[in-house]
Amino acid sequence: MKKLIKISLLVVLFFGTLQAYTQDHMSKIIVKGNSEIETLPDETTVRFVIRSKKMDYSETVEDLNRRINVLVKDLSKNGFDENELKTSNFRVNKNVVYNRGTRADSGYVGTQNLEITFQFTKEKLLKAINTGTGSDAEPEISMSFGLSKEKRRSLEDELIRSAVKDARSKAGILAEASGVEIGKIIEIRYEINDNDFPQPMRFESASMRSASMDKSNETSQMNPDNITLSKDVVMVFEIQQ
Repeated sequence: MKKLIKISLLVVLFFGTLQAYTQDHMSKIIVKGNSEIETLPDETTVRFVIRSKKMDYSETVEDLNRRINVLVKDLSKNGFDENELKTSNFRVNKNVVYNRGTRADSGYVGTQNLEITFQFTKEKLLKAINTGTGSDAEPEISMSFGLSKEKRRSLEDELIRSAVKDARSKAGILAEASGVEIGKIIEIRYEINDNDFPQPMRFESASMRSASMDKSNETSQMNPDNITLSKDVVMVFEIQQ
């Protein structure tokens, strides 16, 4: 019985090694398929940064909370859903100053962010900016553009199909030029190559205030650039003998 088990194991190891050897030494074509799409972002995030400088820690925290609440109320009055407003990056640090090489504490500096993400339209973006610049909360304002999950997912599916089609086409051209025929697919490697990150566009509050004076402002700052998405797929084809 033990001999039979040993023989069976040897047979399995032999054929497994033979198969691996055959696959490593078979004739094959390795190609990389590429695909690329340019698309306009359909989503924007507006970030409001509240900064406070007070001598007392509790006063700094109180001032941050008060101004955040003021900004939330202002945005809500202008049609933005309060449930979609997200606070982040709350921090309070000692305000350290140096005078002629001497270190001294000068109260506290606090910051807190308030963000809202929505489907991009120029009108809604200008409304958010105008609300922030006109608010007594006096936030710093920045914005970024990106893709919604739904749009990114649909484009990624299209990119993968195009990359596979490109790889097949390249393999066919190589085979035809070499006078051979391609057989079955031996291996597919999907290479993650996403560069569809939001494009940050940051502006100082002063420039935002000047833009908000004219609600029909059509500056290029409000027109996001295209976002380029790309995918790579490596495919290995057998060359038929």
